[in-house]
Amino acid sequence: MDRSSLDPGRCPATRLQRLTPRFGHHARFRRGQAQLAALELVALEDLKIDAGRQVSSDAAEFSGILRRAGLDTKPLTPAGPRNPPPVHQDGYFNQPTDVAWDAQGNAYFSDGYVNSRVAKVSARGEWLQSWGSLGTGPGQFDTPHGVAVAPNGDVYVADRGNRRVQIFDQSGKFLRQFTIDAPVPADAKAAIGAAPRPDQLSTGSLAPGAPDALCMTPGPNPVIFTIDLFPGRIYKVSLDGKVLGVYGKSGKNLGEFGWGHAIACPSENEIWVGELLNWRVQKLVVKGAAAARPSTK
Repeated sequence: MDRSSLDPGRCPATRLQRLTPRFGHHARFRRGQAQLAALELVALEDLKIDAGRQVSSDAAEFSGILRRAGLDTKPLTPAGPRNPPPVHQDGYFNQPTDVAWDAQGNAYFSDGYVNSRVAKVSARGEWLQSWGSLGTGPGQFDTPHGVAVAPNGDVYVADRGNRRVQIFDQSGKFLRQFTIDAPVPADAKAAIGAAPRPDQLSTGSLAPGAPDALCMTPGPNPVIFTIDLFPGRIYKVSLDGKVLGVYGKSGKNLGEFGWGHAIACPSENEIWVGELLNWRVQKLVVKGAAAARPSTK
């Protein structure tokens, strides 16, 4: 079909055009305006028309044709796994990101990419409870991407998209939260693509200090290690959120990180980092710690 036949200036008597096979939609036209009395479209993948005569289309060419026909067009809000937010179901995960255990063997999952919650499962694998929803308030999450349990049982959750760490008791009661704040070098570079825009530096997954992964050292006096996507640094943090040390930057060389996506800390002097972009695991040891470590032979 000649797409120009949809232009009312070329086809003044057009009452109905079948937009197939190219677009697969039906719409009603009159000279100079769209007749929306029927308000019916067959297939909604690319086009929607609301009662206010607003047209949304994913097809740029089709949008131009509709504008010439007298319709306003606007882009669709992209559909996605969290748009609308899914309904949480006990016993089901939706792209979980991490897991940690308490002293009783209960497991805590950051069910993070889609479900925006924390799930608790018993040592026998029985579903116990979950808490959280998509949002920015206390007890809400935006991509919870890591979880750790302190010796006293408090549950620490890396709430990446909200650029914070939230702390809960074992029943999911919100206790407190903290952010990781450290100056960003002026020459900091992204691991891939351009550096984050100014509006991405205070919140969101690319914001400096946004915890992409989190671990807690064992023993009676633990510390936390986290890593961010930009500027790609490891942070050593006390349990109350005080930054004790900073290391690294984005890159591909040793001691540099390409989106550290997982982190483990069997001791305060030994850290393992799994990198998404660099497809590798790096082991980092504090200088002098290896020499000072007693022999196990």
